[in-house]
Amino acid sequence: MIIHLLILIIGVIALGVSKSYTTNNLEQTPSERVDTPDFSGISDSDRTGIIEACKDQGSPANVYSCQSEEVSKLKQIGSAPDMSDIFAWDQAYIIDACKDRGSPANVYSCQRERLSNLKSLGFGYYADTSAVDRAGIIDACKNQGSPANVESCQSEEVSKLKQIGSAPDMSDLFAWDRAGIIDACKDQGSPANVYRCQKEELSKLKRIGAAPPDMSDISAVDRAGIIDACKGWGSPADVYFCQREKLSMLRGTDSASYMDDISDADRAGIIDICRYRGSLADDYSSCQRKELNKLRRTGPAPDMSDISDADRARIIDACRNEGSPADVYSCQGEELSKLRRF
Repeated sequence: MIIHLLILIIGVIALGVSKSYTTNNLEQTPSERVDTPDFSGISDSDRTGIIEACKDQGSPANVYSCQSEEVSKLKQIGSAPDMSDIFAWDQAYIIDACKDRGSPANVYSCQRERLSNLKSLGFGYYADTSAVDRAGIIDACKNQGSPANVESCQSEEVSKLKQIGSAPDMSDLFAWDRAGIIDACKDQGSPANVYRCQKEELSKLKRIGAAPPDMSDISAVDRAGIIDACKGWGSPADVYFCQREKLSMLRGTDSASYMDDISDADRAGIIDICRYRGSLADDYSSCQRKELNKLRRTGPAPDMSDISDADRARIIDACRNEGSPADVYSCQGEELSKLRRF
């Protein structure tokens, strides 16, 4: 019994020694040991970024290997670049462009590259560009696709803007003319295109005359008709050009004085049939002259004194929707001839 007990005790001691040897041997075998990365000197946010970037690498050995590699890369690259000397919207653009690059080292590398590109592609140009123009260029180029295309577009627009110059001086214009030019050019795109449009419209306006034509010698109805006919022409220069042209046409017709030799009823009929043909000047010079010539060829209303009141009423009713006085009288003459043949 005592011998068996001694044998059992010796076996337990031998097993413990064996386990201790095995454990110590594993701890001393470099090929089987997994080292965690040294995060000393790394900020909490960067440490979190590295852990997040490596979490899907598989086994603990692979995860720790990835973390160690990213720590090494980060120490070589350094922290985020200093962007305090660029505009806030440029900072936001660079941060947004690089946010999905993965580990902190990759993000910071991307940011440094973008910052370098920005400064080489025209950051120096922007130093004397207004905040409004800068915002306009960024907005005009934001849909160009890749960051490289966006940056190239911005550089090109800055160059165009430097050639064209800033917005033209319109301080000597009436407020409504200034507002009209701004409104006519607002959808031209980049600041360079907008300012080019404004300069062209200002030049046109100065050639044509920076004021609407004097229409004090025409009736209020004619004046309203000309203004209404030209209001959709665009810029002030185009509107005033249209008004001058319509006014010239109207004055050339002597405000429809050529209809003085016809009855008031016929004159009213011609004016009414032509009132939707455009401006007053268009009415007088085309439609009304045409209808007046037709009336003079057709003659006044036919003499229906020799027919009964009932027949006369039926002819008038049958022809009343024929249009102008000339058309109505022509219809009445035809109907009267047909009636007399019976």
